[in-house]
Amino acid sequence: MASINAFFGYFFSYVILFAVFVALTIAGCFAGIKWRKAKDAKEAAAGERGAGNAAD
Repeated sequence: MASINAFFGYFFSYVILFAVFVALTIAGCFAGIKWRKAKDAKEAAAGERGAGNAAD
């Protein structure tokens, strides 16, 4: 019986560790998307300001 309890203890330990890695991955994806959108918006705003000064 002790070996079964040890097995489930280790099993759930790895399940929790896996869940933490999944949560970190999802958080990283959302942060990356947010930062990319902010960077694109910043570049677009800089492009609009610079477009009026361009000589044709």
